[in-house]
Amino acid sequence: MPPADPVPPEDPTATATTSRVPIRPIVLVAVAIGAGVALATVSSRITDIVGLCVFAVVLTWLTRPVYNGIARRLGAGAAVALTTLLIFAVAGAFLGLLMSDLTTSTDHLAASIRRALQGGPTDTTTFDRVVRSLRLGDSIANWLSNVPGDFVFGINGQAAVGERVVDLTVIVILGAFLHASAGAITSGFVRLWPRSDREPVWALLNDVDRRAGSYLRRVAAEALMWTAVLALVGVALGLPAPVLLAAWVGFWMVIPALGWAVGLVPLILVAISLPAWKAVVMIAAGAGVMLAAVLLRRRTTRALRPGVGVTMLSLAVGVAYSGSGSAVLMYALGIVAVAVLTSSHRDQVSLPMPAYTEDTAYRWGPLVIPKGFPGVVMMAVTVMVTVICWSIIGRSGLIIVWLSLAILFAVAIDRPVDWVERRLPIGRRWAITATFAAIAGVFTAIAISVVHQGPVSAAKAVQNLPSVVHRLERAPLIGGWLHDHRAGEVVTRELQRLPSRISRSRGSLNWVPSVGSQLVDVLWVLLLTVALVLDGGRIMAAIGRRVPATHRRQFTRVTTVSHRALAGYAAGSMLICGINGVVVLVLALVLQIGLAPVLALWAFLWDFVPQVGGFIGGVPLCLLALVAGPVPFVIATVVYILYQLFETNILYPAIIGEVIDIPAWAAMVAALVGAAAGGVVGAVVITPLVGVIRLLYVELRRRDFPGREVQVERPPAAATT
Repeated sequence: MPPADPVPPEDPTATATTSRVPIRPIVLVAVAIGAGVALATVSSRITDIVGLCVFAVVLTWLTRPVYNGIARRLGAGAAVALTTLLIFAVAGAFLGLLMSDLTTSTDHLAASIRRALQGGPTDTTTFDRVVRSLRLGDSIANWLSNVPGDFVFGINGQAAVGERVVDLTVIVILGAFLHASAGAITSGFVRLWPRSDREPVWALLNDVDRRAGSYLRRVAAEALMWTAVLALVGVALGLPAPVLLAAWVGFWMVIPALGWAVGLVPLILVAISLPAWKAVVMIAAGAGVMLAAVLLRRRTTRALRPGVGVTMLSLAVGVAYSGSGSAVLMYALGIVAVAVLTSSHRDQVSLPMPAYTEDTAYRWGPLVIPKGFPGVVMMAVTVMVTVICWSIIGRSGLIIVWLSLAILFAVAIDRPVDWVERRLPIGRRWAITATFAAIAGVFTAIAISVVHQGPVSAAKAVQNLPSVVHRLERAPLIGGWLHDHRAGEVVTRELQRLPSRISRSRGSLNWVPSVGSQLVDVLWVLLLTVALVLDGGRIMAAIGRRVPATHRRQFTRVTTVSHRALAGYAAGSMLICGINGVVVLVLALVLQIGLAPVLALWAFLWDFVPQVGGFIGGVPLCLLALVAGPVPFVIATVVYILYQLFETNILYPAIIGEVIDIPAWAAMVAALVGAAAGGVVGAVVITPLVGVIRLLYVELRRRDFPGREVQVERPPAAATT
């Protein structure tokens, strides 16, 4: 065996090769982080600037035919100047008339409400003094006086007038620049794609311009026409705020399916304040405009027909973000999105991503970033888009609440609509109309009950409270403690001091604006619910058609399971909450407590909140029963608690347990998390969401789920001898 080669000894003078940590990547990372923080800090203003630019682009695009017509006769320079002046004149005149009508009408309404609520010259009871100290008339009048600024100029109201005028000026100036450079800008945009891919891009742009552009221009012309007709009739008849009401009706008349109802209701409510013959003429004019708009929509051939679901969602996003101006912009962008998604050229166009090789790009797993200037541009655009999207989500948080409740309500209402459609020989539209008419009738009856019984019941409660407490001082168990602490005298003294304390505070000035904003929330949840009931199936079918064929069966299975779970939860919750409301209604009527429909509605709504909502819903019943006397209080409290125990332990698991089978502790944790994140709405929405996620997890693990590979166990081979 040959000897091994000797290992050379290590050279003690040799040293390891070292290098310094490069400073440039550290600086670049620091700069990127700093830029991200800076952009996040000013994200709101950046989003506003981007919104102004997008608004200018849309306005330029829609007024391009006017510019082309003037340019053919007077030249490009004169066309830019005249188009800019025309836009400024029309927008300024319309906003001026709208603001004048808003201010006049709200001031008149505020004065009427103040006179109606100011009360008599003397205070006869404690309740009368409490009502006077609340200053409801002043509170409503002050809130109404801020409505014009909030409606036209945004949340800041009158203080934002100058800012909005500047925004309008910026939009018009940007529009003039875009008109002068539209061809070069469009060509530069198309040149982002390789030369071989530009023809489909031009085809897509032309298709969107032909379909979405013609649709939006025609819609704008129709809205202006209906507004002009109704404004002239309103001015001739002396209708309050004629331009405002005409603009409202004209705008909503172009919204499919749902717009005519939303547009005509305010017109009818204001018209009935006129003399009889004028009211008839005004309502007839509104009905004539509605009929003409429907016939024009049916007889006109349109290459694009967006549904009411997309339209209402676009408007809701705009209102939640910034107000009426953003709603118009989001409406236009929604129409453009529908045109792009339904275009036959969409599948032929992809984003102009830069080409790369392994030597010219950085790769971290699936993430690829080109080296040099293209990579810097990509990262900058990504950061900018992320910041803008985050700002929009932050400022449009209301739309998440509105849409979550609307989806839950739409799924719940879908079952009674299907039942009405099956039982009666009518179409789905009429079944939806009948269902919502029944719901509106119930809420109208409750509102009438509040108007007629509310003040009487409240006055009776305030008047009887001291005597009830005095009687409780003679009751067993707690009577001794109440007598020792002189509870009756304390309650009487505090009730006498209550009006003066309210007078020293701001009264109802703090919560009246909040009530107004809650009414706006309720209105948009209702509109989105109706839109989803009308158009939800069409939207889901359109989304399903866009899912790749290889994943379409999985998508159908997931959506079917989710809809079944939500529908079961919503229907079961409606049934349980309805039973709870009936129990409260019967108790209030039998015990003659008063405000029975209101107490039933309160218990019905709070029972949607898991675990704790049922007991909170019974608090007003017990309090009013206490005012009625010790015996009604004991009966109402005992019966309601027994029913809640029956509902929680027997009724709820039997009806909803099989639909979303989650433990009680999990439902409690989910409700607490939802309440911490989104208040009562979060507590209501999070429980069915957790149930749907659990059902989807179970469904994805099923052996028959589409696309799942099932391992088939082969029988062992027979032994051979």
